[in-house]
Amino acid sequence: MQGKDFSIPCEIRVVSRPKNNIRNQNRAIKLENLDIARSALVLTVILANLAAALLFYFIPRGMTHNQRVSLRYFLSGFATFALGYTSYIARQWIPLPVSVFLANLFLVFAPYSIFFGLKWRWGERVHIHKHLPVLSNVIGISLLQVLLHLYFPDSLWVRTLILYGNLAIVYSTIIIRLRKRLNEELSGERILLYSLYYGLANFALMPIVFFISSRPIYYEATALILGIIGVVVMLSAYYSLFLFDLVKLHYDNSITDSLTNLPNRRHFTNEFKRTINAARRHNFSICIILCDIDTFKSVNDKYGHSTGDKVIREFSKMLHESVRGDDIVARYGGEEFIIMLGHTNIDDATDLAERICERTRHIFVPTRDGVLSFTASFGVSQCGPELDSEACIRAADKALYAAKQTGRDKVCVTKDGRTPLPLQENPASTLRPGLFQGVQK
Repeated sequence: MQGKDFSIPCEIRVVSRPKNNIRNQNRAIKLENLDIARSALVLTVILANLAAALLFYFIPRGMTHNQRVSLRYFLSGFATFALGYTSYIARQWIPLPVSVFLANLFLVFAPYSIFFGLKWRWGERVHIHKHLPVLSNVIGISLLQVLLHLYFPDSLWVRTLILYGNLAIVYSTIIIRLRKRLNEELSGERILLYSLYYGLANFALMPIVFFISSRPIYYEATALILGIIGVVVMLSAYYSLFLFDLVKLHYDNSITDSLTNLPNRRHFTNEFKRTINAARRHNFSICIILCDIDTFKSVNDKYGHSTGDKVIREFSKMLHESVRGDDIVARYGGEEFIIMLGHTNIDDATDLAERICERTRHIFVPTRDGVLSFTASFGVSQCGPELDSEACIRAADKALYAAKQTGRDKVCVTKDGRTPLPLQENPASTLRPGLFQGVQK
């Protein structure tokens, strides 16, 4: 009996030892799996940000200086997000305070980089390294997080509020600035605004998730999954900016004359029709001035096409400076230009044509042989009661032809559909009818 009693506890002790070992092994395996899952999520976020940065690097380069600088800031924003998560996962190999400092430094810096990228898009040429308040905020938040970690180890809740609160302030500032710039044409920036709302919602949600999570891994997994979604959303929004820029660039090229940067004939025709429709509704008058540089072919033949291009540029610049902001000046073809004047009667249009004719005589173009001056002829017409755009342009063309036939360097007017009448002969026209005034050395 005694032997039997003695054998039972021995058997129990032998059996209980492997059970404890199995429990410990299972716990270790679970912890190891959690570490693997955490690392996998962090690596996914890092790779997503690096992929976004690389995509920005390979965006086509046909853009302005401001857009190129903006692109670099967007690229650095995603790259610093990746560095922030890399610093977080590197705490296994570097001192924990260093990991905390670097992770906060990069995560706080990243939205500022995006903000300054938008500033450059808006024409505000300010670099982040020259902005002392931003640098103070980034470094100050990072040092504060390290101090809280060292002296208040249980302050993770406070540190979470500080980090996400700071990010929410930066995003809110961007949203406020962006909303002031929105209009119907800036669809890319509207998409960006919605993505920023998503980021702001994440920053508000994460402290709540931290508070209700029973285990840190739940909070970390939620933060990382939302971070991955955020990268995709933000990347789509930023890419939409450049896609809209690209569309606008091609559209502007299709309606702009490359030599003068004035609207081309196609754009003028569309705007003229739109103005005609508005004139029918609101009953206002429209006048057309058609102008042509006199004997322009002789300039190309004598001085070369580069000098001819200079003549066209100087003449177009003078035309643009001579009209109101609502008027449209376009290159109609070759050395021929056209001006549309809304809310203008025939007398005012004629006076403007006379002033432009006078200013043309005082344009001087430098050449290898000296300074070249030239003249131009002008035809003026007013759209009739039927508001026929083609008839109005034909009337101006007839007046221009009359100016050419009667000596050039003058203004002719078509009134009420009658035969074009030249104005009083200009002295310059009498002395040098239709010829370039030559070179002054």
